[in-house]
Amino acid sequence: MVKSRLVIYKSDRPYQADVYGVSVTFCGCGLTETPPFCSGRHIKTVHEKQDKIYVYDSKGVLLGPVKHIVLENGEIVKPEDIYMVSKATERE
Repeated sequence: MVKSRLVIYKSDRPYQADVYGVSVTFCGCGLTETPPFCSGRHIKTVHEKQDKIYVYDSKGVLLGPVKHIVLENGEIVKPEDIYMVSKATERE
């Protein structure tokens, strides 16, 4: 049996922060090879549509979009339940 966790990231780009006067870029997509810092892998998320759920393996390989996720308790999670994007983060 393979154990895994579902972690949902709602951002497709990194977060910038000023840490003691140094500009630091933190991962926002969850695909980084250098957590918690951005490694540029968010470029893989450029094709993603907001009405889909995208599943990646632990190496950052896209397994595919899915219509919904069924939790162990039978609850169905749809994209509109988890992917809310503000105007500030929408792609142009």
